[in-house]
Amino acid sequence: MRRLGRSLLRLQRRGLVNPPGVRLDGSVFKVLMALTADGPLTVGGLGARLQLDASTTSRHVKAAVTLGVVERALAEDGSHVVRPTPAGLEAFAADSGVRAARFRAVVDGLGAERAERLAADLEALNDALDED
Repeated sequence: MRRLGRSLLRLQRRGLVNPPGVRLDGSVFKVLMALTADGPLTVGGLGARLQLDASTTSRHVKAAVTLGVVERALAEDGSHVVRPTPAGLEAFAADSGVRAARFRAVVDGLGAERAERLAADLEALNDALDED
């Protein structure tokens, strides 16, 4: 169990999170990933989507607003939401390409069969954690 824990911590610290050539740090990238997938969200909805507490979500949103990649807006129903700006969509697309290329290179080195096993094992781990 310790070995698994150490490996997961190592994975979090790796360059896969912020590989060379990306413009956005991991937290802002995750905010944009959620907003591009789900559309505009309230700060509370974004926090729930990212599984973050309110304070952490607010810090991430503030950083993203400061960078000009998200903006606060009023939705049609009157709720206050955050949404990506055109610059945010551009930065997200560029960083997605860099991150995907880095990840693809690493996974290709594992070989197709081992990569499939890893994907299945990580999916099972995530499913088990979701049930907890």
